[in-house]
Amino acid sequence: MAATLITCAKFKQNQSCDFFVSFSQLTGRQRTVVELNVCSPAPAKLLAAWTSESSEISHFEVTWSPPAEDATRSATATNTSYAIDALTPHTRYAVSVRVEGDTNQTLGFSDNVEAITASPATTVPGPPANVTARATGCRTLWVGWEEPDEPKGVMTGYTVIWTHAATNTADTLQVDGNTTATIVLGLQPCTAYSITVSATNGAGSGLQGGPAIATTESAAPASPANLNVSQVDGRPDAPTVTRTKAAALGYCNITSNTITRWLAAAGHLIGNKTFPATVQVKLTGLQPATTYSMDVSAAVHDTMGPRAGCINGTTGE
Repeated sequence: MAATLITCAKFKQNQSCDFFVSFSQLTGRQRTVVELNVCSPAPAKLLAAWTSESSEISHFEVTWSPPAEDATRSATATNTSYAIDALTPHTRYAVSVRVEGDTNQTLGFSDNVEAITASPATTVPGPPANVTARATGCRTLWVGWEEPDEPKGVMTGYTVIWTHAATNTADTLQVDGNTTATIVLGLQPCTAYSITVSATNGAGSGLQGGPAIATTESAAPASPANLNVSQVDGRPDAPTVTRTKAAALGYCNITSNTITRWLAAAGHLIGNKTFPATVQVKLTGLQPATTYSMDVSAAVHDTMGPRAGCINGTTGE
């Protein structure tokens, strides 16, 4: 079988996951080179990973024991990595790999690699590094971070805390220790949030990293209501359109209104025009004694809401 290296690269040395590496030339009917890596991602665990290139390999035998003891334990692996569990924390173990062929012959074996299992955490971790946040919608934020520069043990979880900038109310989300990004849901549109993240190891939760500040995206407002068209005295070509202001969501503000006009008799679209976010607009340049159909929609920046519904108005003689 041709195997691919699976390493402990995700674990840093300052997480008590030091690397112990052996390069061994295996001998047999086919010469095979093995690179054996061993690290300790948790106090009672070792992770062994290796490379081996041969078309005749059937499986691998992984053996481990404390060097001071005669007793050994072993397990069969069909892939090029194996997790050894239920070990004693802060203890030195010797690990080796034997390569078995298709007909149960030994193709070779690695040298012993000695590794020390991690010690249980006795001090809380430092703050997570590089906390960042960005909007992914009108009610969601993406939050990312890096593991603490001083983890002082294996990370068992993270707590994401987001605080509403206007009301100063806070909520939290718990994620596991292998996660360094998450999506925060159920937020308010057009709202700024302050984001912090704290890490937890076996000793407890540490200081918060951050803050990162991010604002959710705009949400479409409701439609304006109570649409009305009235005539301006002395200006038959300039009716006034009034309506009740559309309701905006969250902390969004209406930034503009767009009026669309049709010739009522023929149904021909004349066009639309955008005005500031006021509740009364005077239209100009219309034909006297002509009935128009009109509707209004509100927008928050580039996010347009639904139309209010058509209303007819007739210009003066």
